[in-house]
Amino acid sequence: KRQVTRNGCTAADTVVVTNNRITAQAGIDQTVCYDTTSLAAGIPIAPATGMWTSLIGGATIHTPTAYNTHVSGMATDLNQFIWTVTKGACTAKDTVNVWNNAPDPAVVENDKEVCTPEAILVVTAPPVNGDGMWSLWNGGGNILDPTSFNASVENLNPGENTFVWTVTK
Repeated sequence: KRQVTRNGCTAADTVVVTNNRITAQAGIDQTVCYDTTSLAAGIPIAPATGMWTSLIGGATIHTPTAYNTHVSGMATDLNQFIWTVTKGACTAKDTVNVWNNAPDPAVVENDKEVCTPEAILVVTAPPVNGDGMWSLWNGGGNILDPTSFNASVENLNPGENTFVWTVTK
């Protein structure tokens, strides 16, 4: 309060200082195996509002103003999202990192018939992101090089033998 006195007369004026200090909490960093996830920031206290933006990875943020939104279409590896909280002229920001460790899809040849106890298992789309390995799911047979894109199998059992190509990252 400012007060001026002159010859017994007083004039006063006041100023109100509003502290709109706020904080932003974008949540904990995540590692996921898909190109989708949910973000969970701290809830802004009204009248503050929040807004998600994508900094790295170019994902789609489904409801940018929701503290607990869903994102999809994340790039492989690092994706960064910023949670910005605004109250009056004040803003606060926090960043959350989401690592998308999704491997490339596992794509192999169509089912086939052979007339001998040997076969070649063919991967039609070798992975760039991740490592693949053949395994025997059902039946019998010896996989000579389980990490090969053209793996030889010998000693197949008569009838159906099921092999699985699994890509992990």
